[in-house]
Amino acid sequence: MGANVETRKADDQGEGANPTFDSNKIYSGNQEGVKCWDGGKGVFKNNMIFDNAMPNVSCLSGADPTFEGNRIFSGNAGGIQVAEGGMGMFKKNSTYDNAEFGMKITQTLQ
Repeated sequence: MGANVETRKADDQGEGANPTFDSNKIYSGNQEGVKCWDGGKGVFKNNMIFDNAMPNVSCLSGADPTFEGNRIFSGNAGGIQVAEGGMGMFKKNSTYDNAEFGMKITQTLQ
């Protein structure tokens, strides 16, 4: 099973998916709560993202979503992970009570 919510490109020629999620509960996933990757975008506002097996939020490989005003908590692995060339804008989020980290940003060196 994958993440509760995933955004990514449909194919090599397409734009990344760009949905809007506002005031939802995204929780208890077997992997990430929200996984944006492979050019995926999206606007996530005023959501509760919690209790997921992997990081509650992962932004990877060219993803560039916006997260604003979310509560990101009780992740079994962590809160927000930005890695492998992922990007994103994070504004006025509350990140707390995550097992390993609140926010982790890593860069893969070539």
